[in-house]
Amino acid sequence: MTLRLLFLSMVCGSCTTSWLFRGSYDQRELVVQTLGLFNQRVGPSTEGVLWLDDWVFRRERLAAVDQELRTDRPDIFIMQEVLQKGGSPYESDLNILKAGALSGYGSSLARMKAYQDTLEEESLAVAVSLPLKIKPVGTPSAENQWVIGEGAFMSLTLVESEGEIISVFNIELPNNPQFISQWLSSILQKIELHFASSKYCKNRVLIAGRIPFVDKTQKTWLNFLERLELKEVVPDHCELSTKCFTRSKDNSIYRAIENQNELGRVDRILVSTMSLVSNSYRVFDREYPTSSYSRKYKIDAIFPSARFGWSNHVRFSRCRQ
Repeated sequence: MTLRLLFLSMVCGSCTTSWLFRGSYDQRELVVQTLGLFNQRVGPSTEGVLWLDDWVFRRERLAAVDQELRTDRPDIFIMQEVLQKGGSPYESDLNILKAGALSGYGSSLARMKAYQDTLEEESLAVAVSLPLKIKPVGTPSAENQWVIGEGAFMSLTLVESEGEIISVFNIELPNNPQFISQWLSSILQKIELHFASSKYCKNRVLIAGRIPFVDKTQKTWLNFLERLELKEVVPDHCELSTKCFTRSKDNSIYRAIENQNELGRVDRILVSTMSLVSNSYRVFDREYPTSSYSRKYKIDAIFPSARFGWSNHVRFSRCRQ
């Protein structure tokens, strides 16, 4: 057995050698990244000051997102808290990013909430680079987005890669531990229904976004992973290292938000247990020093968002026999 087959056997213990010989995985390894773009609706702790509807500040943060996208060039970029101001195509997160690093990417947008005070809409979005393609979900009546609770959203995007579909579920759950089990049960039902009612392969599933307040010992979380045959691959040191936190005091924007003391890795990427993950790490954590907001918001540096993002390098399992 070659070293490569030995490696594949180690990461996929349930696979037989003959199964591996049949071209069981996509040829390309895909870089998958997720990031919450921060809707700026939670204000800084400075009394009487809001960054709500501050599109100058938002554009500077999006410029930082753009710079890191140009370096990493993800194949699939999954975004939450994506804003667009009504009637203003120039005040649109997706339009701004597609004019830069995401130029040439295909994209899908699921509008989840409208804010009357700022005339903004909040969405979930997925962008994919060529040769990947976004495909229609199905019939016009087919569901592809859900509000599963107050501030809890999920969307479905179908991405074609090497002739087979990847079902991409984009999830945004708020900081409310009281409802996590209920939300996970609802998400589980909707994902199981998607695979039961479609021809798409369960081995080619990708779930990403903000999923807080879960751990390896939580029964609801373990049941969620087991029923959908999912895994979350993270380096061993992440069990203890703050360098893996996506909600972190290392981020000056997060530090500036009032009463934000809940730290941890809340931005996640889940794939089928049959997929191969060769790398997993934190992204969008670069600091850009500036004095522009030191007086107004009490921050001395710009970060791409209030939370850091997460990245996986994934080879998806093939399904056609």
